[in-house]
Amino acid sequence: MRIAIIHNQPEAKGDWLSRSGAGAAPSQPGLHDAAEYGILGEVDLIEASLAHAGHETTIFAPAGTAALCAFLTDHRPDLVFNCCESFAGKAALEMNVAALFELFGVAYTGSSALTLGLLLNKPLTKAVLTGRGIHTPAFAVFNPGEDGISCRGLSYPLIVKPAAEDASIGIDDGAVVRDIGALQERVRFIWREFHQAALVEEFISGREFNVSLLADRGGGFNPLAIGEMAFDLLPPGRPQILGYEAKWDTDAAFTQAMASRCPADIDENTADQIRQTALTVARTVGLDGYGRIDFRMRDSDSTLFVLEANPNPDLSDECSFLRAARASGRTNHQTICEIAARAVERHRRDQSMAV
Repeated sequence: MRIAIIHNQPEAKGDWLSRSGAGAAPSQPGLHDAAEYGILGEVDLIEASLAHAGHETTIFAPAGTAALCAFLTDHRPDLVFNCCESFAGKAALEMNVAALFELFGVAYTGSSALTLGLLLNKPLTKAVLTGRGIHTPAFAVFNPGEDGISCRGLSYPLIVKPAAEDASIGIDDGAVVRDIGALQERVRFIWREFHQAALVEEFISGREFNVSLLADRGGGFNPLAIGEMAFDLLPPGRPQILGYEAKWDTDAAFTQAMASRCPADIDENTADQIRQTALTVARTVGLDGYGRIDFRMRDSDSTLFVLEANPNPDLSDECSFLRAARASGRTNHQTICEIAARAVERHRRDQSMAV
């Protein structure tokens, strides 16, 4: 099969980490752009896996819309492995790339344009989930320049995030706030650095879990091994979060590798509740192909809260998704080839229904 691995051109984002004021300067120069350039290692792993299975692969990073359209017209791949996390440096345009694949009638991996657009808009996603009776942390949204930044009935501590970013961009120790002064300062920081609304949520104290989902042949999902982000190795006094530095700085005092536990040490009743909720979330938001749902289970009463639904999650070697796949008995190569195979099957089903 001829597979085109299409990814976004990494672009510098500006050194928001150093301007956060949340702690010492990052140990690695350019760490603020690590999420952008991390896509290159992911693409290499995907290419090696597909080539190992005998597929003919092409890697392409379009410089613009005309270049992408020309590539699809001239190359006509059997499948696009969609690794576009943004376009022209804008995360909001991620959905438009998938929409273009749909207009060209090309099979592609992962979720639809509609789902990608929904899930990038975190407040809208939370509203959709809440409407279906699925717990997410109580929240408020503050648009740039809005007057009256206040707690608005939420209970401290709170966590402040950009409303439309992923990969923990905008989240470090300063994201967790405990009083009105810190809240107002952090909201303004989000406005200034990311030019978008600030999402303010109640911080849920408890264990953090994630469920990676891999599509099956029938169009449903197989939940992979449940993972946990544990905070027992976190230095004292720091907020119990996996922020940007922990995800992207391998020399940090606390890293994703230190936090990850897969499979999680939980009883079967809890595991079943987490799996079933993840499947409900996936159906509600329209996940397809593969995805990951992140949760917090509140210490005080064991209520399960959805933190985020992640379409097309990271496929680097030590990411949560591939860790869960390996804990479920799959190799990296097998998992990536399954993602490709399910995308082709979905495309064929869609074509047959359109006739």
